[in-house]
Amino acid sequence: MGVSMVDALSTLKVMGLHKEFEEGRDWVVGKLDFEHSTTVSFFETVIRILGGLAAAHDLSGDAQLGEKAKDLADRLLPAFDSAPTGIIGNTVSLPRVQPDGGGGHTLLAEMGTNVLEFSTVSRITGDPKYRQQAEKGLRSLHGANQNALLLESVDRQSARESGWVRGVGAGTDSYYEYLIKYWVLGGRQDEHWRRRWEASVDEALEKLVVTPPGWPFSFAGDMRGEQVDSVLEHLRCFYPGSVALGVMSGAVQGPKAERYLQFAANMTQACFQLYNTTASGLGAERINFDLATGQISIVDGRYWQRPEVIESIFYMWRATKDPKWRDMGWQMWRAIEKYCRWEGGSRPCTPPPPPFPTHTQVPPNSDDVSQSWFFAETLKYFFLLFSPDATLSLSDWVLNTEAHPLKVQHGGGSKASLRLNSP
Repeated sequence: MGVSMVDALSTLKVMGLHKEFEEGRDWVVGKLDFEHSTTVSFFETVIRILGGLAAAHDLSGDAQLGEKAKDLADRLLPAFDSAPTGIIGNTVSLPRVQPDGGGGHTLLAEMGTNVLEFSTVSRITGDPKYRQQAEKGLRSLHGANQNALLLESVDRQSARESGWVRGVGAGTDSYYEYLIKYWVLGGRQDEHWRRRWEASVDEALEKLVVTPPGWPFSFAGDMRGEQVDSVLEHLRCFYPGSVALGVMSGAVQGPKAERYLQFAANMTQACFQLYNTTASGLGAERINFDLATGQISIVDGRYWQRPEVIESIFYMWRATKDPKWRDMGWQMWRAIEKYCRWEGGSRPCTPPPPPFPTHTQVPPNSDDVSQSWFFAETLKYFFLLFSPDATLSLSDWVLNTEAHPLKVQHGGGSKASLRLNSP
């Protein structure tokens, strides 16, 4: 489906690379179609393709890109009818999705990460059905569960949580991200989403915080039973950025806002250690903090070009304007440019095969794959970190979990504006 092409469009537009954007736009309009029979991840298709098309439309005003987004949304929409709760399955079959019976379980993140994109299609088309269908599963989930911090899996028939991991990492992550972002996207009007987000952060700060001895920071771990682990994974490092966004957006006030922002700063500093403790300066996938000694060990040293750490650094910069965040970002960027830049593109950098003892090999090994999220997210967050705030105003735009900018739905119509660089 041309994932890298679609994923890159919004970054090209934000960076002011107009010629390259138009080339990509022409390919999408002329050659991208969804008629090929294939089974795809509902989650990945929504965040990358639907989100990418909707963002390209919002950034450019190109009606044909909006039509492409509507075409895909129409094909995906029947997935919400598979279960009475509106909770989607993990995979769907194109070109036309058919209800799958609604059995089994879906990861919390996969069922809870689509409301930004479908709501945007409703705004583009003027048809509320896309937003209503996407909200249905979330409202079923919230009606069936009292906990704000949920387990990682959801029963599609009952909407009840299940599993044994409670946290904000892989499998749950973007569900929490979308609670606050959906409140912002809707013009900060519907308190349901803000309250659920605030309750989830309160519970996370109460139950998940790990403070390694000897370090001036803490982070949110994953709770298995009553035990919170001390492993910090790269994917979890989106979380402090989303907390900072909530504070900047006015979701909480006063001492609570100060406490939230301090936690966000602490966890972002912890996440920076994924990069700061490796010989190459490239981010490890997972590190562990010994809770007796505070010593850091690298559990998985592969660097997958992931965006989550630079994402949170970007939000912390916007929230505080403390130059240390730009200093951290620049240190990370120099390592990426030194070891991952390749003629015609970039490449993930990895140490030797398992057990990934440390990231001590310099230069690191490389493979021949560049992930589409590198174009959509990682490069965009680095660019925005060192750009004026007006390049992309967080009052007017919400970045989906793939960093595709979607217009905030201000009352009386959108007033979003994008300051583009000159050609």
